[in-house]
Amino acid sequence: MSRQEDHAELSALADTLEPQMEARFLRAADRLRASVDLDRLTLALAKGDVDAAMRAVVTDQRLREVMEPVETAIKTALVRGGHLGARQLNRL
Repeated sequence: MSRQEDHAELSALADTLEPQMEARFLRAADRLRASVDLDRLTLALAKGDVDAAMRAVVTDQRLREVMEPVETAIKTALVRGGHLGARQLNRL
């Protein structure tokens, strides 16, 4: 396979994976936004309590939950890209 064909194969993989990753990220952002406790956030901001405001917006557990599909998509992309790269290197 030529370098041009290798590049085309890699570009095709990126073209396939990019919209999937973008969609998962946007879904995660929407889920995170929807889970904000506005009453808690408003109260914390009124009190000037930045830590409480941050907890009202996102907790570590909630962030992990909503980002899990994004993490999976990234891992999949890395594995598929790695397999493609290994195949290309094997031909050298």
